[in-house]
Amino acid sequence: MFAVAGTFLYSREMNSSKRLTLTAVLLFGLSLFIFYMSFDVYAYLDENGIHINCASTIKAVESYQWEEVKSVTQLNKRGLPAQLEIALEDDKKILLNLHSDWYAKRRAFYEVLREYEIPLDTMEK
Repeated sequence: MFAVAGTFLYSREMNSSKRLTLTAVLLFGLSLFIFYMSFDVYAYLDENGIHINCASTIKAVESYQWEEVKSVTQLNKRGLPAQLEIALEDDKKILLNLHSDWYAKRRAFYEVLREYEIPLDTMEK
């Protein structure tokens, strides 16, 4: 980010071409966007519900209790679970990508769904 800012300042000082200045501005904007997206973005499931922290709500975790969940659809890719689509009471849907650590914990997830009587569907993507 500092290198891009330095290039921009250097190009302005040396009266360089507009193309170099424009490139420096675009790279600086891109670096700011990448910096913004590097904030901690996560989603996790536990016995209390679903918890999501996304980049648009920095440091604010959205939580949904299991009682708010109407249904869960497991989206499979080539026969393996890839995503969960969770439908909430207020017609809101949450799409969660599944990572390797989910496979170790999926049995507990299925038990929570049974406990709260949440229907689980599977669908091929």
